[in-house]
Amino acid sequence: RSEKLNCDRAEYNTEEQTGKFYNVSGSAPTQVQARPGLLTTTTPFYFQAKWAERLQDHYVLHEGFITDCLIPNPWWRLKGPVFDIVPRDVAVARRSWFYVRNIPLFYVPYFRKSLKKEPRSSGFLWPNFGNNSLKGLMVGLGFYWAINRSYDLTYRAQYFSNVGLEHIVDFRGKVNQTTDFNLSLYGLNDDSTNPSISTGGYSLLFDGKSKLGDGWEAKGHLDLLSSFTFRQEFSETLSESISSETHSVGFLTKHWSDYGVNIVAERDLNFQDTTPGDKIVLGKMPEVEFLVREHEIRDWPIWFSLESSQGLEHRSNPAYLSEPAYDTPELVERADFAPQVTTAFHWLGINRSEEHTSE
Repeated sequence: RSEKLNCDRAEYNTEEQTGKFYNVSGSAPTQVQARPGLLTTTTPFYFQAKWAERLQDHYVLHEGFITDCLIPNPWWRLKGPVFDIVPRDVAVARRSWFYVRNIPLFYVPYFRKSLKKEPRSSGFLWPNFGNNSLKGLMVGLGFYWAINRSYDLTYRAQYFSNVGLEHIVDFRGKVNQTTDFNLSLYGLNDDSTNPSISTGGYSLLFDGKSKLGDGWEAKGHLDLLSSFTFRQEFSETLSESISSETHSVGFLTKHWSDYGVNIVAERDLNFQDTTPGDKIVLGKMPEVEFLVREHEIRDWPIWFSLESSQGLEHRSNPAYLSEPAYDTPELVERADFAPQVTTAFHWLGINRSEEHTSE
């Protein structure tokens, strides 16, 4: 299994495949299933101990450490009195300390690391602590739930002394080989004791896609935000905090040969400022698009393409604060038809192309 074991002295039972090893060091390869977006490495993890024993299917290290840095001078190591290692399955450490060089950073009463190709195990996430100039002192804890092979959920709660309890939920799923989704929810209770913070709120993001067969595909993106004030006060980055728009869209699409059909429902929201209700909403409910990719007509030097759509549109500015009132009726029919013809002319090394478009 490409494992290496070095020791000063060994006692080994060849029939039972058990034994003891003294002043031992070694390495074992890691195995992960590579997939898009996953970084992989061929670096094995290393271990060292005063003595170790093999009990048929696993090893027990005593008074040692494990790391994935080269020894004898590893950058980091997990050091403890007992390590239980089942190759290709799991590694368990008890009453251990995490060291960077020779500096102990934190104590770990129990640590479990899966060594399987596709590790999926429920459990608590590392607690976190910190301080924020706006939110105050923070303490947080999370839990990862591996529901089954196709679904998992992560929940993290962080309590801030100035604003209350913050909730973060990530729910992912793969319904079948052609359908998957991801949902992220961030919310904060309105328990602020800081007068510079006005309100709590929430933001929700959802992405999903599915291949329906016969060339049809469905995709959706949902972006919901309780208020622009909430985004400005609680966003983690500057670029996100100044983004005053949300875009949600769902569509069915099919493309074949030089043709394409899209059935689209869309909602775009633009917050004008932090005043409650001062926003512009644009919607398509729904719109059908028919597209023809540019292609040559027979053997003539003429190329034809087409963009067309017909659907129901809606625009509203409920508060009428930042601009004069401009509301459409509930649904307004709109149609666009834009054929385009392109030709080319060649004569004595002179080339010329022309485009003609009408709507």
